Amino acid sequence: MRVDKGETLNQPPALFLCMGSSCYKLGAQRVLHRMQVLLDTYGLGDLVELKGSFCLGPCGEGIVIRFGDTYFTQLSPDSIDERFVQDILPAIRVVQQLSVEG
Repeated sequence: MRVDKGETLNQPPALFLCMGSSCYKLGAQRVLHRMQVLLDTYGLGDLVELKGSFCLGPCGEGIVIRFGDTYFTQLSPDSIDERFVQDILPAIRVVQQLSVEG
């Protein structure tokens, strides 16, 4: 995992996990581990980069992940599996579909 402020061209799409102090205290490290497992489980480990990020902004809304222009908030170590399947995975699939069509 790299700490990065932005995305670069010609790289796979990236999920940015907030590692700022508020998110870190809420369990961002455990979310990071689960996200790595989930990406591998769904065959996305080589297709999507998972990067640590400085504060993403909405600190009062739980752990935050940004994917493109979309922010996933109110994440926690206990909810990440369900939120990945319900919210994050569909967003990744849309981007994958667009890149195939484009």
